[in-house]
Amino acid sequence: MRGNNYQTVDYQGVNPAMGSLQDYKDLVKALHANGMYVIQDMVPRYMHPGNNMLKLHPDWAKGKEWGLPAWNYAIPEARQYMLESLKYWIREVDIDGYRIDVAYNDPLPEVFEEFIPELRKIKPIFMLAEADGSRFHPLYDMTYDWRNAKTMIVEIVQKGGPASLIDENIRRDLSEYPVGALRMRHLDNHDFNVGMFPGGRIASNMEDATAGGRRPLPYWLPRCPGNGCISWATR
Repeated sequence: MRGNNYQTVDYQGVNPAMGSLQDYKDLVKALHANGMYVIQDMVPRYMHPGNNMLKLHPDWAKGKEWGLPAWNYAIPEARQYMLESLKYWIREVDIDGYRIDVAYNDPLPEVFEEFIPELRKIKPIFMLAEADGSRFHPLYDMTYDWRNAKTMIVEIVQKGGPASLIDENIRRDLSEYPVGALRMRHLDNHDFNVGMFPGGRIASNMEDATAGGRRPLPYWLPRCPGNGCISWATR
């Protein structure tokens, strides 16, 4: 989508700095040919102040989220446009699903209860919610394991707690989440060190004096129930 810094200018356009629509199609086709899948990041809660549709329909925004115009899903046309934008990339580029930014933020839980079944009518897709909680399953395939991320980084590495805390969290997951619910196990993401993580600010690997204590943890990620995510910061 055209825009940057999670501020979308055009939900149905490619940022020219990243290439063309045909470039994107070719990339996805090549990845599919090599046995890989592509999920696209989608930011449906807020938009760039210069968003192309906001210029035409100022009432499509109501209030602010993180200082940016927030989508007004009470407007039927705005709601339908977002749904059509989600459908667009599946039909046009053949992507395999979405990561939904701040999926926990109202009214997105209610909105995507409507949207996701419609998207799955096009093709089987994989949906990742930037959210933590069993209530997001089975609508979404995967949710973020923020609880264990904070346990590993703060309770174990920074405070010296026992590794058995990881096992306790996994057991809680298995008791709380429905069968088949996937959990994204991770050690870092772009929100931890900027204070936007729901559990509070966590120093990133690069700036944290205890980063060396985390080195064994990436080896654990692919060995536990769920799916490991290795971000740029933990490469």
